[in-house]
Amino acid sequence: IDVGDPALGFPMTVMPGVEWHDVMSYCSKQWLSSFTYNGMMDRITAEDALGPGTNAGPAPAGVRAMTASKVQIHVVASVNMTKRSATVSSALPLSTSVGHEPAGVPEKKVRNLEVRVVDAAGKVLHTQKAPFLPSSRHIKGEDIVGLVDVVVPNVAKAAAIELLLAKKVLDRFDVHGATVAARAMRGGAGGPSLTAGPAEGGNVMLSWEAPGAGANQRYVVQVSGDGGTSWNTLAAGTADTSLEVDRDDFPGATELQVRITATSGFGQPSIITERVPLV
Repeated sequence: IDVGDPALGFPMTVMPGVEWHDVMSYCSKQWLSSFTYNGMMDRITAEDALGPGTNAGPAPAGVRAMTASKVQIHVVASVNMTKRSATVSSALPLSTSVGHEPAGVPEKKVRNLEVRVVDAAGKVLHTQKAPFLPSSRHIKGEDIVGLVDVVVPNVAKAAAIELLLAKKVLDRFDVHGATVAARAMRGGAGGPSLTAGPAEGGNVMLSWEAPGAGANQRYVVQVSGDGGTSWNTLAAGTADTSLEVDRDDFPGATELQVRITATSGFGQPSIITERVPLV
């Protein structure tokens, strides 16, 4: 079922499944379901937080850290204005040299949304207005939903990010000032520096660890099959410490370069770059 778009004059339509397909490039009759659209939008929003690093050249092996003074924090939250509820979904580092463009058009109506940064004692370290970016798919009679997509400064001693509506806290995202750098899980003497075990279908499973990391530490995983000339972002803001990689995405590669950025929301994100032989 295609729900249509009343604003554009497209009625709801039932499309026969044997003829129409949800974004299959090899099919002539395609349509975009709300499920696929939301998935693509979520991925684009997450990758937006990474800045130009996704296509950067090769990084040196070992662990390094971005300078905290050159990092700002990209905060994304989903908001339901009708139910007056929200979820802060991510707080990822963004270089101060990168211009930030919100993932939507701000609503003209003032919604009294604010993002603030607090310390462990609840003291407000920073506060700023947060424009509401309404969903372009809104249908009359349904809940008014959208995003908050803002950048806040990398404040020292930050413990949490709070999203408020009319001075009431809708959601809180706990952060930590220090990250624990990811490290490769060793496969034994002579093994690859990052575990690359077999997975179903001939893929490989990458695994890493960060002992002592805070509960909200997240990872951005990027993989290169051409020696670091180009990078594919395979995960952004994930809490998992393993990832299955499709070898078909890197045809002809005999090894992968894997770059894992660990971030706790504030402070200095730590980056590790390792080589993984494909055998």
